Amino acid sequence: MSKTCFVYVTYIRATPEKVFEAITQPDIARRYWCHVNVSDW
Repeated sequence: MSKTCFVYVTYIRATPEKVFEAITQPDIARRYWCHVNVSDW
């Protein structure tokens, strides 16, 4: 029996540094996702 698999890909037109900024800096994240990512990594 074969197993169905889906792969979802999102392309972001930005540098890795800009993407990391958007994820880790609360003021930037709030603009895009309307919430703040909080973590104690």
